[in-house]
Amino acid sequence: METGYFSRTQSIEDVNLEIETLFQSTDYRKDEILEPLVSHVGDEHGWKEWRALGHVNGKSGRKARHAAHVRQPNKPGLSRIANAVWREWYKQQAKEDSVLENEESSFQDSPITEEDEFTFERDVTVFGADNGEAPTEYTLHGVKSYELPVIGTYVDKRVVPGFKYSVRNLESNKLLFKSRALPLQSIGQGYGKRITFKGDTFNENTNYFYSDTNSEGYAFSIKAVQEVQEFIICDNSDLPIGRAIVQNASMPQREIKMESKDGAVVKYVEVNLICSVIYESNAHGLMSLHSSEDGVEISGIAKAVKHRKAKEAIVECIDGVSIPGFGICSLHAEL
Repeated sequence: METGYFSRTQSIEDVNLEIETLFQSTDYRKDEILEPLVSHVGDEHGWKEWRALGHVNGKSGRKARHAAHVRQPNKPGLSRIANAVWREWYKQQAKEDSVLENEESSFQDSPITEEDEFTFERDVTVFGADNGEAPTEYTLHGVKSYELPVIGTYVDKRVVPGFKYSVRNLESNKLLFKSRALPLQSIGQGYGKRITFKGDTFNENTNYFYSDTNSEGYAFSIKAVQEVQEFIICDNSDLPIGRAIVQNASMPQREIKMESKDGAVVKYVEVNLICSVIYESNAHGLMSLHSSEDGVEISGIAKAVKHRKAKEAIVECIDGVSIPGFGICSLHAEL
């Protein structure tokens, strides 16, 4: 069965091959299958970076600007189109995933327009009965497209202990825990659930709150990749070509798929990062012809895994990353 641009059974390797073929084509913009996608990303207004720069806050009337994009990006070329192909493939697979289907049915929300993808705020109505709780109903205001709602008896099913989240108080619009993303440790039972994050000290943990404390609710946003994390860059032949150190991970990260495998919880998270890229010697000991550079924009799909007995999730890799001069690469954590 065809789903969007890709077949449901198409493997990651097939998508990589299709992207590599796209890179080798001199007439890629006329590809019949990818033409609608290429046309979309070829328009500068189709990119969230442009939209973020031009967004006007409806409440204050002031122009908002995302911290991760302090300059206007170039018009998209092959690398950005390749990244778009990757994101489209993951999103199409997620639409078919039964886990997300169940989660999407757990709340009703206002439609999100493509414009202002990360900054658009919506109203979300949730029902406690969808999670096996009391038949409560809540409407949360000002929830962003990448955020997960928590209020009263209701905790979004995608909020899972072991993963890092930042929490925004929807009443005050302030981030909790000194604006830090912390590992979630536990979600309590009952009407007012105690939601506990990793503490700053071993003696006393003050990083917690109750889900019914704030009548306006809370908005959780996942943080799979953070600043200073380091990854090994591998080319499409899985050969290491250098290292990437995350300099800026302030742009919102959005979960697009969740699944369980052998007792482990696996989340696929769309990330947009600013990295320092350090190229290293090749397999023959020759110095790289590419110079190391800072401020490299990297986007891809991070795979975060919480194993059965582990307390915290780890990011194993980031797929679909375009590195200038090397095409589609992947980033791997040093485990």
